[in-house]
Amino acid sequence: MFSYFYGFCKKILQENISSHLGEYTYEIEKIQKYFETVTQYTTYEISVMASCLFLFSTETILVLIGEWDRRISKKHSYSFQTINNILAFYLNAVQLCLERQEVEATSKILKSLEIYDLELPNRVYYRLMEKYYKSLLDMVLKETTNKDIEKIYDLFLFLGYERKSETLKRNTENLLKLNKCRDSLQK
Repeated sequence: MFSYFYGFCKKILQENISSHLGEYTYEIEKIQKYFETVTQYTTYEISVMASCLFLFSTETILVLIGEWDRRISKKHSYSFQTINNILAFYLNAVQLCLERQEVEATSKILKSLEIYDLELPNRVYYRLMEKYYKSLLDMVLKETTNKDIEKIYDLFLFLGYERKSETLKRNTENLLKLNKCRDSLQK
């Protein structure tokens, strides 16, 4: 089973396969079946799933986040690496839900991020990303610009994350265009 994960995840990281998923139906089915049977998520499963979230329904993602929220609130201890992978999962899930125009799911995931104490060396990065997505969600809902998002770009620049700042600017533009395009098609 791990050979499917390894090969497929390697392709995910090296290529943009989400645009031609039809070529990978066998691998996708194997991965989805594997995750239906998982009862204990290790760092490996969390990182693999975070890399290929687009293969799963929003309901599946929300169920998994609910499970992690329950464990975290019971002070279940996770390693530093596992917490980082869970947070990457959450941020990828937020991005995916915004792309799918699932505002309610996006709000739930962002709310779940608040339970993390984030006593991590990179806690500023995660809190900035959380603030970025909250501002972006606000922009999508109100169809107006949000001055907070400009401050977030500037903070990433100040912290030395120049490429991240540029990536977030492009992401914001792309998501707003995508949402406007979908809205015009639905009218």
